[in-house]
Amino acid sequence: MKASDSERGKPLTVEPVGVLADFVNGLLRKMKLAYSEKLGIMAGVPEEKIHAVKRMSKQLSELRKKREDKMEAEQRRIAEERLAEQRRLVEEKLREQIALQEKAKAEELAVAQKIEAEKLAAEEKAAEEKRREEEKAAEERRKALEKAERFKKNPPRVLVAFFSRADENYKVGFVETGNTELMAKYIMGRLRKIYGVEQIDEFKIVPLHQYPIKYMSTVELATSEKRTNQRPIIIDEIDDLADYDVVLIGYPIWWGDLPMIMRSFFDEYDFSGKILVPFCTHEGSGDAGTFGIMKELERGATVLDGKAVVGHVARTNEAHDEIDEWIEATAEKILEMRG
Repeated sequence: MKASDSERGKPLTVEPVGVLADFVNGLLRKMKLAYSEKLGIMAGVPEEKIHAVKRMSKQLSELRKKREDKMEAEQRRIAEERLAEQRRLVEEKLREQIALQEKAKAEELAVAQKIEAEKLAAEEKAAEEKRREEEKAAEERRKALEKAERFKKNPPRVLVAFFSRADENYKVGFVETGNTELMAKYIMGRLRKIYGVEQIDEFKIVPLHQYPIKYMSTVELATSEKRTNQRPIIIDEIDDLADYDVVLIGYPIWWGDLPMIMRSFFDEYDFSGKILVPFCTHEGSGDAGTFGIMKELERGATVLDGKAVVGHVARTNEAHDEIDEWIEATAEKILEMRG
């Protein structure tokens, strides 16, 4: 209802709280009426239908429970499958690690076995080489003994004559024994030890006037002797050259030739009918053709193949093998010549 113009602007005389209370009470009455009607309807429903509804409700509840149980079981299955997959992956990873470890161990074992096999092979090879060397040495000793016996049946009388200078030498400095003398001593020792030659005499060719101690001073004097064709005087003499069948003659190479004192030596002695065996030391020139010169100077003698050894090497064991080989060939040749 609209208020008249005269009433407009006047305050309401109805309390707002009362209006709200009336509204709520009316609403409650309507709800009670609706609920009563519903109960009335339900009261008219047959009991069988009510039981049927309850059974359906129970079935629905059971179906819902089964579905929930099925979902829960499915979730458990999925979880178990995931766990099993994780376990499988872990086991597979573990197997891979074990396989890698076993492979590494196998490779390590294979390497160790290879090293051991190589070691055994090397040892066997070394043992075989040693055995062969021992057999070779034994064979060489046997042959040496045979040759020694042949020498003893018809022993040659041997003279080793040599010229050697001590003091300051090229590449070796100051020495008390010259290179050629060391080589001569070694040859004499081998002939005595290996071939059983008992009569080996030594003749050292010594000049009346000694050569200077300094190397370069000796070089200058030797050059002067060669240029002027001098013949240095030799102090001693060979007592009886006729007593010797074989004469080994040694000397150093000076300026690519025989030292002039060796010319004096060949001038003084006649080696006709003798077996001459030359040897020399040098520092790069070899025998410098002096073995051929000896054949020219001593045409009446038989000059066998000589041996030239580097001077500073002759002072070491390095030269012994090649000297031994040469001595063996020389001894064989002497045996052939002497029958």
